[in-house]
Amino acid sequence: MNTNTIVPPMLSKETLMRNAPTILIPKSPRSPWSGGESDELLATLAHELRNPLGSLMNSLEIMKLAPGNAKQVGRARSTMERQLAHMKRLVDDALDFSRIGRDLLELRKTRVNLGVVLEDAVEASRSTPAALGMALTVALPPDPLYLVADPVRLTQVFGNLLTNACKYTNPGGRIDVAVERWGSHVVVRVSDTGIGIPLGMLAKVFERFVQVDGQAERARGGLGIGLALARQLVELHGGTITAHSEGLGRGSEFIVRLPLLAVDPVQLDFAQRRRNRSRLPGVSASRAMAGMR
Repeated sequence: MNTNTIVPPMLSKETLMRNAPTILIPKSPRSPWSGGESDELLATLAHELRNPLGSLMNSLEIMKLAPGNAKQVGRARSTMERQLAHMKRLVDDALDFSRIGRDLLELRKTRVNLGVVLEDAVEASRSTPAALGMALTVALPPDPLYLVADPVRLTQVFGNLLTNACKYTNPGGRIDVAVERWGSHVVVRVSDTGIGIPLGMLAKVFERFVQVDGQAERARGGLGIGLALARQLVELHGGTITAHSEGLGRGSEFIVRLPLLAVDPVQLDFAQRRRNRSRLPGVSASRAMAGMR
């Protein structure tokens, strides 16, 4: 049986390339960084790590040269601890911001007391205002406020806000943290007497790498993503964060609004019945509580 074999003509490489279909590969929408932003983050991170690394090396040299001087060794150790904490915060912020953009950040939510979260954030940040002679006050309501949240991430939010306030408040200034309940939400205000924010920048301060004053920002340090990270973490908790300022030299205020833990109707009914029973004539509060056990 005869078959005719058709041999296609040989095409040059140039012809094949010219006639090849164009395939467009879209950029992944999950990637939070453009190439330039990634380079900027890495360059800024490297720059910010140089100072604490230099301080660590100096402290190690002091401990090596004066091993018997307990005062100098103790001071060097405190410096090392402070600089290591600063480096860890820089790296954690960079990693977390990247994870959020790629939907890789996992929130470990549980029932948390907001007062405890704020105490942890203040304790982690207290050394900076103390060293600069700043007054730091925290005003909490008498009753505890509970949320369903990741305590580590909320501590990070308020830690970033306090760090930002310290960064832009001159020595001798004041930082205030005030908490109040608004219906089913809680509002936390972090205010300072610092350099303030130009009115035209209020809508942009939560964008990454945005600087109110480029020279001042670089002099005061930071990656330029702390407020952007705080906003994203707050939004992941179903809350909002806004910035307010009357302008340069007038200080600033950051307001975080978060949903409170909804009260269990069964527990609410139990508490109401216990209060009603305690008001019955001839029934003491202790007897009423005993009867409800």
